[in-house]
Amino acid sequence: AEAIKRGKFKSGFQHWENRGKDQGRTYVCLTDEQKRHGLLTTRIAYPERPCPEGEENYIHNVPEVADEIYYEIYDSAFHHWQLYGRAQGTAYICNAIDNANAASTSSY
Repeated sequence: AEAIKRGKFKSGFQHWENRGKDQGRTYVCLTDEQKRHGLLTTRIAYPERPCPEGEENYIHNVPEVADEIYYEIYDSAFHHWQLYGRAQGTAYICNAIDNANAASTSSY
């Protein structure tokens, strides 16, 4: 929204086309009819702790994080995701719905 206000992009779609698409983000455009009837409803349950599949996938998509973990800048890919990735729209996906069976827990 700020980039549009500053005139850097004409629309959210233009921003997605120039930046978001390459970052693996999704652009969803709803018609007024869909909005009115709630035909697209998404509930996102964000993970609460690291999980093996989330670590592997996040590092695959954001490979520089592996070095930052190695040099102890971050405790895990989940730690980086909490600080930056989530706000940037980068996925950290655990298979367990409530993430209660996560293999490792880290304190930050």
